[in-house]
Amino acid sequence: MQEVPDNNRIDVFLDDELEPLASYRPPLRFELDTSALPDGPHVLRVEAYDSFGTPGVPTMRFTVRNGPGIAVSGPHEDDPLEATAPIRVISYARAVEEPWGPARPASP
Repeated sequence: MQEVPDNNRIDVFLDDELEPLASYRPPLRFELDTSALPDGPHVLRVEAYDSFGTPGVPTMRFTVRNGPGIAVSGPHEDDPLEATAPIRVISYARAVEEPWGPARPASP
């Protein structure tokens, strides 16, 4: 009977990095902390290897939006404006606050 090598591992890569963000033994469950990533598009690549070293490589595109959320109400894009136009801007720290909504009081 042939002995099966133990090459089972999962390497997690972020964007175009050559070194894995982390390496694990399966099964894997982890939380990706995006708080240190710049806002914008990113790619998570997972390289999983079976006992014989055969790889599977799924990728997942995602967008980080840790910067402040901003809601602007008033005129719509390309509306003609005359004299004064009331504009309301609500901003919240997306990474540490719940998104603003009608049930949440706005700060003056």
